[in-house]
Amino acid sequence: DQMVDQGNEEDNILQSKPGAHDAEEIQKEKTEERMKKYLGNFTSDEIKRRQIDNSVDLRKKKREELFRKKRGYDPNEMKAENAASIDMSSAYSGKVFSLQDLPTLVQSINSNDDQQIYFGVLGFRKLLATNENSPIQTIIDANVVPRLIDLITRKEKPHLQFEAAWCLTNIATGTEEQTYCLIEKGAISKFIDLLSSNYDNLKDQAVWCLGNIAGDNAKSRNLVIEAGIVDPLLAILETTKKPVMIKNGAWALSNLCRGRPPVNFMKMAKAIPVLSRIIRENTDRSIISDCCWALSYLSDGGEYKIPFILQANILPILVELLQHQSMKIAIPALRVLGNIITGTDEQTQQVLDAGLCPPLGSLLESPKKAIRKEAGWVISNITAGNVNQLQSVIDGGVIEKIVKVINDDEYEVKREAIWALSNAASSGSPPQIQAMLQVGAIETICNQLEMPDARMLAVVLEGLAHFLQKTEGLVSPQGVNLVALRVDQCGGLDKLEKLQNHGNVYIYNKVVKILEAHFGAEEEVTFGEANQN
Repeated sequence: DQMVDQGNEEDNILQSKPGAHDAEEIQKEKTEERMKKYLGNFTSDEIKRRQIDNSVDLRKKKREELFRKKRGYDPNEMKAENAASIDMSSAYSGKVFSLQDLPTLVQSINSNDDQQIYFGVLGFRKLLATNENSPIQTIIDANVVPRLIDLITRKEKPHLQFEAAWCLTNIATGTEEQTYCLIEKGAISKFIDLLSSNYDNLKDQAVWCLGNIAGDNAKSRNLVIEAGIVDPLLAILETTKKPVMIKNGAWALSNLCRGRPPVNFMKMAKAIPVLSRIIRENTDRSIISDCCWALSYLSDGGEYKIPFILQANILPILVELLQHQSMKIAIPALRVLGNIITGTDEQTQQVLDAGLCPPLGSLLESPKKAIRKEAGWVISNITAGNVNQLQSVIDGGVIEKIVKVINDDEYEVKREAIWALSNAASSGSPPQIQAMLQVGAIETICNQLEMPDARMLAVVLEGLAHFLQKTEGLVSPQGVNLVALRVDQCGGLDKLEKLQNHGNVYIYNKVVKILEAHFGAEEEVTFGEANQN
């Protein structure tokens, strides 16, 4: 996936979400019953929506920042924290290398003398560790990649393994073509073998390189998974206590779960309990963020995936993380919960029972547009549920905030809130409809009758039709529908009449039906008299 720099650091954590996938049909079947009350104007996918159209701008980040952890060249940086470490001290550790040394380095790395080989590998590693203009292609063209791959198999020389692995990791930070050079020369299987090394820093280096390769594209990700990374990587994460290894392992695991087409869920499902445990046991923000993103990728695409998340008993912690001060954590946590809410009513209820609504309402007031938009999407899927779930939204004071968003927020956020309010009108009981009217729902809906987006205008009209239909029993002493009267008083009737000239046939037909059902010609005098009183 192409990543886009969107500005400041917190905005850059936001990445577009994959749409619905092979389990789309399961999702459609699940909501058909609920959509009978919304009668065929919109499909179940459109009401309890997966975020396909205009995918939410979540976690758009510079490619190299998200998927490419460049290894610095401090030789002491990756010394392991216990006896299972490799002594990386060297007489050459302070030497500075340049591309002028390339012929010497090529000759050294191809030598039969271990000291000369080490000199050559160290030189290549330092050249590749340059933060800008790293000579990746120059080194590939020097045809040393096969030699580096061979050196990572030298179990009797762990210091050579480590330096060679470090070089290959930095080469894997290059373009897709440069990274593919490692794949076609057989590097993946050799790095998988390193995951079982006796040395922690070799294991960690292998995790890092495989994470770089998997983060390149879905094809590379699948090749890494098929080569057998999952079990040894999870074993490392289950046993290590070292923060750096947990951090790199969580990052690599996130890369293994992301991408389009989506990863084979059953190959990665075993990671869910491990990811959940890491979230519970760690406070490092990047670790928690990567694990939450991995769960969000794994929970996306169908309700058959959701039980695996629920069985991990992670919901209360995810709800708590919604209030985390870092958006890098709150956003992916919200995405996981939002994916679960697209499931069955029972699955949705489990999220609500975990206390979702209060923090969800707070997120609607976030200074970050992307998280307000995402929160609106989640709320729209709750309000498309049953009356008890809608009541949770009402009791949590969320409807008032939805109304405010529609009135005041930017269009992308407003759009999600309109869906939420329209769905609430569709799902709501008469008492719930009245509760929404008390916080200005009718006036807010009417204010949107002039929006230029025909698709969203149709959603507005659906919501208005439901509000009017479900309040037909609320009449004045003169027999006038009080909600219809409020529509007239706030200018909604004038806007409806203008919409009879709309070029969209569906809009025209919907408007005519509303006018005939609730503002018949025979009532015009009555409305005028009521407005004068």
